[in-house]
Amino acid sequence: MGSIAEPDDYLAKPFQTDELLARLRALGRRGTILHLDGLLTCGDLQLDPLAHILRCGADEVQLPPKESQMLELLMRRKNFVTSKEMLIEKVWGYETDADENRVEMYISLLRKKFGMMGSTVIIQTIRGAGYILKP
Repeated sequence: MGSIAEPDDYLAKPFQTDELLARLRALGRRGTILHLDGLLTCGDLQLDPLAHILRCGADEVQLPPKESQMLELLMRRKNFVTSKEMLIEKVWGYETDADENRVEMYISLLRKKFGMMGSTVIIQTIRGAGYILKP
């Protein structure tokens, strides 16, 4: 699976130029920064979603694809709650046997990697709602 897009990242043709510009402005207001080189940043973390490489300062770790995709979604939705259901749907797809326990396991693995790298970024659990990435 490649880059994870938000549902509002799609614009059907024909479209009005004003609507395109409004959507581009809205994307620009989102907290996560997508650099021209394709890197995502959140606090002291930088993710290369194509190479699955996570950096924090001088530290660098190669993430397995599913961890990378999960972190990419959380970074793109920084400061917004992301439900377990959305993570399953976006990372594993509709036709999957992945369950909430698998999501919890991957969140745990990401938290451990953040800790090993000395990152100040946290994945906060919002009971009954999901997760939120906070710089």
